Amino acid sequence: MNERTKRQIYLIHGMHCAACVGRVEEALQTLPEVDAANVNLASQDVRVVFGKNEPPSLQAMQAVVADAGFELSKRPQQAQSIAERRSAEFQALRQRVMIAAPLAAIVFVLSMFVPDFPQKGVWLAILTLPVLAWSGLPIFKNAIQGVRHRSMNMDTLIAIGSGTAYLVSLFALLAPQVWKGNQPVYFDAAAITIFFVLLGRMLEEKAKWKTASAIDQLVELQPQTASLWKNGTEENVPVEELQADDLIRVRPGERIPIDGQVWDGSGSVDESMVTGESLPVDKSDGDEVIGGTMNLTGGMLVKVTRTGGETVLNQIIELVHTAQTSKAPIARLADRVASVFVPVVIGIALTTFTVWWFLTPSAAGLSKATLAAVTVLVVSCPCALGLATPTAMMTAMGRAAEFGLMVKDAATLEQAAHVEVIVFDKTGTLTQGNLSVANVKQLGTQDEFEILRLAAAVEQHSEHPLARAIVAAYTERASQQTSDTASETGSLLPVMQTASLPATNLPISVDFENIAGQGAKAKVDGEVILVGNRTFLESNGLADQIPAETFSGSSASIVFVASLGKIIAAIEVQDELKADAADAVSELKSMNLDLMVISGDRTATVAAISKAVGIKELRAEVLPQDKVREVERLKDSGLVVAMVGDGINDAPALAAADVGIAIGAGTDVAIATAGMTVLSDRVLPIVQGFRLSRRTMQIVKQNLFFAFIYNLIGIPFAAGVFYPWTGWLLPPMFAAAAMSLSSVSVVMNSLRLRHVG
Repeated sequence: MNERTKRQIYLIHGMHCAACVGRVEEALQTLPEVDAANVNLASQDVRVVFGKNEPPSLQAMQAVVADAGFELSKRPQQAQSIAERRSAEFQALRQRVMIAAPLAAIVFVLSMFVPDFPQKGVWLAILTLPVLAWSGLPIFKNAIQGVRHRSMNMDTLIAIGSGTAYLVSLFALLAPQVWKGNQPVYFDAAAITIFFVLLGRMLEEKAKWKTASAIDQLVELQPQTASLWKNGTEENVPVEELQADDLIRVRPGERIPIDGQVWDGSGSVDESMVTGESLPVDKSDGDEVIGGTMNLTGGMLVKVTRTGGETVLNQIIELVHTAQTSKAPIARLADRVASVFVPVVIGIALTTFTVWWFLTPSAAGLSKATLAAVTVLVVSCPCALGLATPTAMMTAMGRAAEFGLMVKDAATLEQAAHVEVIVFDKTGTLTQGNLSVANVKQLGTQDEFEILRLAAAVEQHSEHPLARAIVAAYTERASQQTSDTASETGSLLPVMQTASLPATNLPISVDFENIAGQGAKAKVDGEVILVGNRTFLESNGLADQIPAETFSGSSASIVFVASLGKIIAAIEVQDELKADAADAVSELKSMNLDLMVISGDRTATVAAISKAVGIKELRAEVLPQDKVREVERLKDSGLVVAMVGDGINDAPALAAADVGIAIGAGTDVAIATAGMTVLSDRVLPIVQGFRLSRRTMQIVKQNLFFAFIYNLIGIPFAAGVFYPWTGWLLPPMFAAAAMSLSSVSVVMNSLRLRHVG
C-alpha cells in the first residue's frame, strides 16, 4: 500500500457541533483497519489513517458512520468539490431559512403585539408547525438518530428545547383547564429558536467556506483545456486527457495547463500564485514549468512530464486540504469538553425544571420551570466550541498557501507558535546555492585546467552544490579551450561538439566513494583523487599538508584536491546571500527568536555569512549526523527548535526538529521530511509563517474564551439564578439569537487571519 492510500479524506454530512465530531471519530475507530480518524467540523471532512492495514471497504465505513447518525461519502474530484459543496450546503440552508423567517416573524408579532382574538392559539400552532416540521426537520432527525445510538449532540439540545416549547404550548392549548393561571404558550419561542439556529448555520456556512478560498484560487489556476501539438497540428483537448511526453503549445497570456519541460521556445513566467515569488522567471529550452502559472511573454512548446495528482499544483491542493482537515492538539480540549457537555447540560435543564417547580408548585411555577429548562437547553448549544479551533486553522492554512508556504498539518502550525530557537542551514537557505568557482590555487605542479579536470572527474558522480560548481567550471574551461582551438584552426566541427563536452570530455572515474558532509574520492587515470574539505583530508592523513590560510576571501568555501598522497590545489567556491535573508533575520530577531547557523562549511565561511545576515551564534564544519545531534541537544535543554534547510541534505535534522522547514526544496522531499515547505527560494515566507502561527494561536484562544464565557454566563441567566434580583427569565428566543451570534462571532474572528502577512 503506497503512502497516498495510508490516509484518505471523506465527506461527512449532518455534523453541527463538537459532539458530532466525537461520534463520527469513535464510530470509524471501531473498525480494526482504521488507526485514527480526525474530523474537521469546519470543512465537514474526516481524515482516516489506515497505517499498515489495508483500508476497509467504503460500505463498511458508511455503515458505522450511519449507525452513528451521519452520512459518509467519497470526496469528489478536487476541482469541483469545494465550490459545489459550498453552494449546495448554503442553498439548502437558505431555502429552510426563507420558509422559517416569515412564519417565525408572524408568530412572534401575533404573540407579542396582537391582542387575543378567536382561535389565536390554533393559528399560532399551525404557523409554527412548518417551521419545526420542515425547516427544522434536519435538526430533529439528527437528534432522533442521536437518541437511537445513545449519543447526544447540539441538535439534541435544540430539538428538546424547541420541541418541548411546542408540545407544552400545544398541551396548554388543548387542555386549558389544567392551568389555573397564565398558560405556558411558547409557540413564538419554538419558532424563533429554530429560525435563529438555522440563520446562524447559514451565516456560518457562508463564512466558514471563505476559509477554504485558497484552495478555490489554486483550483482555478489550472486551465480545463490544452492545445495539444501532434503531427504538426494543434488540437484543443481536456487537460485530463494529456499524457506524459505529449507536446502542448502555450502562447503569451495563457496559463500553462500542466507540469512540463520547455521543449522549444522561451518565455517569462509568473509563478507567484504557486511559489509566492513576485518576479517573473525566464524559461527556455530544458527548463521546468509548473501547471497553473502564467506565461507572460514568448511562445513555448512544452513537453508534459507530470499529470493528474502528480502535478505540483495538485500536490499543493492536496497538501492544503489535508492540512485544513487535520486537528491541532489544542482542539482536543474542545473535543473532551464537548463529549461530556451535552449530557451535563440536559442534567442542568432537568435540575432547573425540578427546582423551579419545587419552589413554586403552581401553574405559574410550571410555566416558569418549563421556560427556564427550555432556555437552558437552547443557550447551551456547543456550536461555537466546535468551531473555535478548526475555523481558525483552516483560515490560517489558506493564508499560508497564499504567500507560498505549505503547512503539513494543524499540529505543525500550533507547534510553530511555541518555537524559541531557529537553526538555519547555510547553503541554499541563507545563500542562493548557485555556487561558482572563483579561484584555483595551485599547491603542486599541475596547472589550473588539469586540477579542474581531475576534480570534476570525481565530482561528476555527486549532486552536492559544490560538486556541481566544480563540474560546471571545468565544462566552461573545456568549452573555452575548444572554442579557442576552433578559432585558430578555422574548423567549425569542434564548436558544434561543444554541447557534448559535459558528457564525453570528462575523464572516466571508477571506485567512486562519497563521505557525506566531507567529500569524495575515486580513481582517475589509475590514481586515487581526493576532493573534499579540511575534515576529509585530515581523515585521510593529510592534515600536515593543509595550508593555514589559502584565500583572503573568508566567505568562500574551500575544496581541496589531493593526488598521489599530496594536496595539489585548493579551489575557492563562492556563494551569494539571498536578497531577503538579512531582512528575514532582522524580522525574526524582532520576534524574540534565538537564531543559529549550522553548516558543514569551514568556520571562516560560515562566520562571514552569519555576520552578513546578523546571526551571532554558529556551528561550522558540522557533519549531517552532527546537525541532528545539535538539534537534539537544543531540544534536550528544554527549547522548542525549528530547523530550516533545503529538504534533502538536511532531511535528518528537519525530521528531528520540533518544526522542520524546507526552503526552495522539491515538493516530494519536503512533504516527507518537513512540517513546512517554502515553495520559492525566498526566506521571508518563514517570517510570515511564524507570525501567522502566533496570531493563529491567539485567535484560537480568543475563540475558546468566547465559547466558554458565553456558556458560563448564559446558562446561569437561562436557569434563572438571577431571577430573585432581576425578576425576569431569559426568553428562549433571545437565547437562540445569542447562541447563533456566538457561533458567527467565532467564525468572523477566525477570518481576521486572512489579513495576516
